[in-house]
Amino acid sequence: MMKAEINFQFNNEMRHYQFEQPKASYYIYQNERSKLEAILEQIESCKDYVIMLIDYEAAKLFSKDYHVKHVHHPIIEIHTYERPSQVLFNQSQKDVTFVSTEEQSSIINKLNTIQDEIRLGNTYQVNYTTRLTGNGEINYQMYQTLLQKNNGRYTAYFERTNRKILSMSPELFFEYDPKINQLLARPMKGTMPVTNDEEETKRNYQFLRRSIKDQAENVMIVDLLRNDMSKIATKGSVKVPKLFEITKYDTVFQMTSDITANIENKSILDILDALFPCGSITGAPKVSTMQIIDRLESSMRGIYCGAIGLITPEKEMVFNVPIRTIEARHGDFQYGVGGGITINSIPNNEYDEMVAKSQVLNQIGQVKFNNESVNQKIDLPNDFHLIETMRFEKKSIKRLDLHMKRLAQSADYFNINIDINEIKMQLNEACASFVENLTETLPIFMLRLTCDLNGNVLVNTKVLPNSGHDAKIAEIKLTKPCFHQNKTSVRAQYGDPKELLLLHCNGDALEFNIGNLVYEIEGVKYTPKSKYILNGCFKQSIQTELTERNIHIDDLIKGHGNGTIKVYLINSLREWVLIDNLKM
Repeated sequence: MMKAEINFQFNNEMRHYQFEQPKASYYIYQNERSKLEAILEQIESCKDYVIMLIDYEAAKLFSKDYHVKHVHHPIIEIHTYERPSQVLFNQSQKDVTFVSTEEQSSIINKLNTIQDEIRLGNTYQVNYTTRLTGNGEINYQMYQTLLQKNNGRYTAYFERTNRKILSMSPELFFEYDPKINQLLARPMKGTMPVTNDEEETKRNYQFLRRSIKDQAENVMIVDLLRNDMSKIATKGSVKVPKLFEITKYDTVFQMTSDITANIENKSILDILDALFPCGSITGAPKVSTMQIIDRLESSMRGIYCGAIGLITPEKEMVFNVPIRTIEARHGDFQYGVGGGITINSIPNNEYDEMVAKSQVLNQIGQVKFNNESVNQKIDLPNDFHLIETMRFEKKSIKRLDLHMKRLAQSADYFNINIDINEIKMQLNEACASFVENLTETLPIFMLRLTCDLNGNVLVNTKVLPNSGHDAKIAEIKLTKPCFHQNKTSVRAQYGDPKELLLLHCNGDALEFNIGNLVYEIEGVKYTPKSKYILNGCFKQSIQTELTERNIHIDDLIKGHGNGTIKVYLINSLREWVLIDNLKM
């Protein structure tokens, strides 16, 4: 029994179709180009509805220059139907588990390799993907469950013996309107998470809207698709009417752009020859980048990153890019997830983005990533302690609530029992010995609080010493993210504590060893974003004044040297420190 459902947007209107028992079915293997040509020529003249399922590995049929995995099963399925029908699908559902097939460290290493390839000039951008796999039943009810929470405009469900496809794709590959002979493509590049925190979600939207990195990633693919479409377009007709539009989905924001072209007397095969596979899921340039993908990705993509297409009797065509797509064969299923990697990408952030994109699957089961920072046991030294360094000024502790909130969160993470009210009392007692004699003209004091594994708290005070205004550039020694996100006694990653260091990783400036980094360009203050940055209390207090944007350390040094960029160290103790010199 073969059943299908297609929910595709065409010409800004949703089309809903169900099909059962095809009139004819065709299966094409990787070496059957002539068979594909004959079948598509036959389809051009028929008046049926047509569903095409094109695996990523079918790319070899459209260009011998494309490198993909060799597979032994059909890589294109074509099914024709006289008319849509009403179909009864299986409504039962059992939760399943999706497990990532790669360790985080393996993915990070491959992303670093991609950036090496970019530096060598072999590619500009690579869409690297990985797989989550499992065993169990994938069915129509799961598709319906996901539909309720996701506003993908190009979703599809397909089942036959030994194969099921559940595609929740929001991405259009191409749309062809025969009435006006227009081809439309809408690549999707650039992602930020939608969270349960409304303010954080608003910040993520604004970040993506202004993100130079994501715009650069998006425009690379726009240029690639413009070039692909120009191969079959009427001269001068390729246009970009919409650039960098932001669309909100259930778990992420996505950046898209529209490219249009007029085509005349072109066949389905002509279009696929020019466009397949979609540049948004390869990278640029396409040929050399697909070689890198083939070398680094350990398994086939299958329908993921290929295409699912609908052709109507009127020869209207809509093909999606099957991202957010589950494919099951013989009871085993896989789900692909990935992202576009450029020279400006931060590998750990890209990994986090992959994890965020997979969270949609929690609606139908459990998602397990082999995240070393989460799943591996953390061994703490016996003298481990949490640290809060605070500013005492004008008879009060500045930003006390933010410090206590961070301390409570860190204690909870490391399973340390503390009482915040008791700690506040200890702070008051520590201040009482000198607070009565303080005046507004007296020095600012530093309060250093430590909390050990047993919850014992010590508070030390001293006059705030003078600080230097010169910083040395150093590469950070990354450890588990928890030792970067919490202020603890595990500080080897921050280098020599006697020096003021501006730390970077993989070329991206991150933070100072004693505070956050803020850099100012033309009056706008920016701060980097990474899972390897401490969310400082002073930074939190001025968050609305800052825009999150990453910067390459070389660009920061150059801009600081020529006076176009101001560099600040900020922390809750010293607040703003303008850096005079950056030393290598």
